[in-house]
Amino acid sequence: MAEKCVKPDREYSYDNIKFVLIFLVVFAHLLEVNGAFNGKDLLYKLIYSFHMPMFIFLSGYFARYSRQKIAFSFVYTYILMQILYSAFKYYVLTQEPAEPFSLNFTTPYWLLWYLLALIFFYLLIPFFRQSDRRKQAAVLIVLFAVSLLFGFDSTIGYYFSLARFFSFLPFFVLGMYMKDRSKEIEEFIKSKSLKAFLLSFLLSAVLIAAVLFLCRNTKIQASMMYGSKAYSEVFGLAEKLQITVVALLWIAFVVLVFQRFVHFRIPVISCIGKNTFPIFLLHGFAVKMAGKWGLLNINGEGSLCKTLLYTVVLVLLLGNPAVNFCFKWIFTGEWLKRLWARLGR
Repeated sequence: MAEKCVKPDREYSYDNIKFVLIFLVVFAHLLEVNGAFNGKDLLYKLIYSFHMPMFIFLSGYFARYSRQKIAFSFVYTYILMQILYSAFKYYVLTQEPAEPFSLNFTTPYWLLWYLLALIFFYLLIPFFRQSDRRKQAAVLIVLFAVSLLFGFDSTIGYYFSLARFFSFLPFFVLGMYMKDRSKEIEEFIKSKSLKAFLLSFLLSAVLIAAVLFLCRNTKIQASMMYGSKAYSEVFGLAEKLQITVVALLWIAFVVLVFQRFVHFRIPVISCIGKNTFPIFLLHGFAVKMAGKWGLLNINGEGSLCKTLLYTVVLVLLLGNPAVNFCFKWIFTGEWLKRLWARLGR
């Protein structure tokens, strides 16, 4: 595994960060099908305060406009996974289906919202591409304002993942623009100056204070961080703004501070971090079955240890190069891409 994942010029720090994020994605989804245990809700809320905005930020950071990637890696994969998950839900999870099996591609099944949103994000890359810093700042201000205002619209919801699209689009574009500052980020990370140390310390302190405030604020629930919920009597613009600020602080912390400590290849972890796509799209089957069979419960109550163990097993199993190779050819339309290339000759 290690040899296949070693590349001299690869940015291993981001692989390591993606490992942490995908581990938390799987862990959080397992928490959803787990029974209650002490600290579960707080832990779930803490994870959701950053893991989706951070993942989308990284998606934007490494995004490159490619019609072939959109068609074969996203559209093809979305259609295939929507069919598989819909069939899985109907024939495996549903005990006694009351209606005949049908497919709906306008409302993605559960975690597939991210894949559908990526299609729209990538299609907009040429439109949002800017090199001038002032224009980039203006675009981000407008996008974050739109993101906040769309919370007043309760009509779009899960349709084409539009609510989440508008909610998380600013983070994707922010990642795009931060890629232009990669050299500056690299210099800051490697800097051992007092200024860099103080800035890192200040950022860490502010983040800790903000997260403590968020976790102690019982009015703010994890479901408000899904990006799919419209404002209601208990959830408004002020709460959405707080959630957004905390997410931005997390991103700044991970990129400028945490990255300092993982700026090198870590055996197994870096390799799995490179293969997060199959983990994300396939782990849902195992999560739903764990919930159906009650694998994570002990005497009717949730188990943190079993949840962590199950997460480790899934991440190791689905994140290895062999699974990634098979996934690439079967689920991402690599074969169709090669066929298309041959026909075009």
